Amino acid sequence: MAGTKVRPNHEAELQAEVESPEQVAPVVGNSAQASMAAQVRATRMAGREEPSTEEALEVLETEAEYLDKDTTAFVKGDGDSRAIHSNDVAQGLTGDCWWMASLAAIADTNFKLIEDAVEDHGNGTYTVTLYDHERGEPTPKEYLVTELVPVLKKDIPDDKMDELGLIGKQATDAGDWAFAQPGDVSDGALVEIWPLLFEKAMIQHLEQSRWTQQLRAENEDGFALMNVGQMVMGLQSLSDESGQMRSTTGRAELAEARGMRGPSELGWDEFSEMWSAGFAVTVGTWGGWDLHQHKDKLSPETQEALQSFYEDGNLTSDHAYWISEVDLGSQMLTIKNPWGSHLEPLVMPWEDFQWAFHTISVVPTGDRR
Repeated sequence: MAGTKVRPNHEAELQAEVESPEQVAPVVGNSAQASMAAQVRATRMAGREEPSTEEALEVLETEAEYLDKDTTAFVKGDGDSRAIHSNDVAQGLTGDCWWMASLAAIADTNFKLIEDAVEDHGNGTYTVTLYDHERGEPTPKEYLVTELVPVLKKDIPDDKMDELGLIGKQATDAGDWAFAQPGDVSDGALVEIWPLLFEKAMIQHLEQSRWTQQLRAENEDGFALMNVGQMVMGLQSLSDESGQMRSTTGRAELAEARGMRGPSELGWDEFSEMWSAGFAVTVGTWGGWDLHQHKDKLSPETQEALQSFYEDGNLTSDHAYWISEVDLGSQMLTIKNPWGSHLEPLVMPWEDFQWAFHTISVVPTGDRR
């Protein structure tokens, strides 16, 4: 793979890790054989600069353990036409909807970009390639990540879920995967983990980002760092093509009312051309600040849309979704939530979308597959 090798994979380094048993990660499981296998995997990876889970988990008043299941990058699920599918993606307990939606959008549009970005070393480690666009010219960077899976050690009570704004998330009980959720399971009981691999790689990507350094708080590290991100950054990290962030009609109206400049508005004609050309699309909902503080600056049409879609609970504010299907004839959009494929998609006409949503991010991916 071309690019900057951030954390090289050396056999001597791996051997040194195997000889450091005092660094073995905790193991979950009752089977002695399974526990031993998990210990071997954990020992093999001891000493690596694995992204820390501590900061995010401390917020949830829990601790990290490692799930002792056998995993693999890609598994073709029942009824799926291919191994890499958007239904593999489900957000965990960190605020990286922008990244999970980006992964799902690319999986729907051109899954080869994901497949080609992952190199399996066959020893519990993977190299994931992401693109850095901060200096203009897209630069591929390679990140070494492990197969180890952070899980919850304690149950999270319902009142704590409400307090942390985690309604709709799947990870609530001890033993649940804490962050990117498992994908499909093979006939040989191998659990698919490509979304988690990309989540771990993005943590390292953000740690090196000049943009992130300006925004992150002192206590943001590891998985907690995933709360900092933008949809367009997520999309173009998966492509050597630059992305765009554009405004809906509603956002453009608010910017004008406030005397501010925002991204240019994206109309149907341009959007339909992008979609036909194979662009991946993520979309962002209105933030709580806009919904309340600036509501009086919006037109009656926009206020009506906000009440219909947000106050009635159809949409979550400050959240990223992706567009999975477009009917170019009827101008109907199918919009999905990265919380998981168990949720029903939202189908709405383009005209309603322009008021219900706030931001559109797009990136070319080549021919739609």
